Amino acid sequence: MKRVAAATLLLVGACSWSNSLYQARAASAEALKAEREERPGDAQTAWGRAATKAESAYARGPASAKAAEALWLQGRAQARGGDCVRASVALERSALLRRNTSWREPLLFELARCREALQDRGAVALFEQLASSRDTALRRVAQRRAGDALIRDGQWEEALAMLRNVEEPRVRLNRAIALAALGRDEASLAELRPLLTSSDTTLDYTSVLEMLAARSTALSDELLQLLAAGPLVSPDRESRWLLAAVRGSLRNDPDAADRRLGRLLALPSNLAVRSGALLAADRIVARAVSPADLRLRLDSLSRVADEGLARSRAQELRRIAVPLLAEERATAPGVPRGDLVLFALGEIARDSLAAPQLAAWLFARIERDWSESPYRAKSLLARLPLLPDSGEVLRTRLASLPPNPYLAYLRGQQDAAFVRLEDSLRAYVLERARAASGRKPVSSGDAPDRP
Repeated sequence: MKRVAAATLLLVGACSWSNSLYQARAASAEALKAEREERPGDAQTAWGRAATKAESAYARGPASAKAAEALWLQGRAQARGGDCVRASVALERSALLRRNTSWREPLLFELARCREALQDRGAVALFEQLASSRDTALRRVAQRRAGDALIRDGQWEEALAMLRNVEEPRVRLNRAIALAALGRDEASLAELRPLLTSSDTTLDYTSVLEMLAARSTALSDELLQLLAAGPLVSPDRESRWLLAAVRGSLRNDPDAADRRLGRLLALPSNLAVRSGALLAADRIVARAVSPADLRLRLDSLSRVADEGLARSRAQELRRIAVPLLAEERATAPGVPRGDLVLFALGEIARDSLAAPQLAAWLFARIERDWSESPYRAKSLLARLPLLPDSGEVLRTRLASLPPNPYLAYLRGQQDAAFVRLEDSLRAYVLERARAASGRKPVSSGDAPDRP
């Protein structure tokens, strides 16, 4: 009797396990059908049942021949339900248990999508593996997804190789982005031209515009003109295109950036236009070449920064710039420790106002008005990255200076005077920061004694 009872229990358990797996298969089929028929609510409900039943089936028979399938059904259902953390575990375990199954490639695809969602770089390798699938539909999707990932990672040559011979609009756009990043500008534009008469609103041209603008003003202007003549043009899209072109041309052609900013700010207000106004406020101050020029530029800020974040940014720029101007004007040539004041002001112009030419002008005052300053060499060194076109002249003047701790340091010599000078300057900058936070005015007389 005991043997009969045990056999009965085993039979019931096996039937229960088989029933759970059957129900998981049925719920999965129902979910897939609902997805095809674009019934997302029904699909999510069915995926939830599939995950529960598959998890139950695996728990009842983790060592059975069908355990891998249970894990596959569980993982896919969890992935489609948005739980990629748990789905990845189930899918990976299933892949390890069974390597030769009819659902091997669909499993790897679900796993790749989950890894991508979790920002796991292993997703690319899986998509690349699936890009050689015999299943045409799966192969093309895998190529697109692998290409997307390679584009995001900046692997331009690899992206072009992955996306070759795929003539779909989004793939063409990605190839154009990769070609532009590689400096193959004409080829990039050639990829785009067939797309520009399309009404496909899913195509985003901002990335390729920014990359082209960073390399060629003429080609990016041509692309802007083609887009403006196409069926997708609208004030909202035009503003986003112009903002992308502005950002790119800032690295290549600042005058073109300012011209495009002017066009952008003339459009009806939206997020891109407001972002442009914020950028324009920074540009106005960043292009200052002297304190006198900065004063004039502060007066023009209100014309581009009259609302929202741009107005707040303009107020912040004024909060930094106005005390800088007052302190520079109050620091007469040759006053004791005035060189420390000017160096601190130069760093503020460089780092807080992002105004390289203004910073260089302030550093140059040290050389001009404190000719005996031990920081004269440091001021020349500070100007080198700010004025790359004047590098040869600055290096010649640096080499002509009499021996000093900074030149000794550059030659690799250990000089205690260099350490003392740097400590003195650092202490002064810190004291200025503390005084500013307490709203205490700082003058050249507040500078610590130098060695």
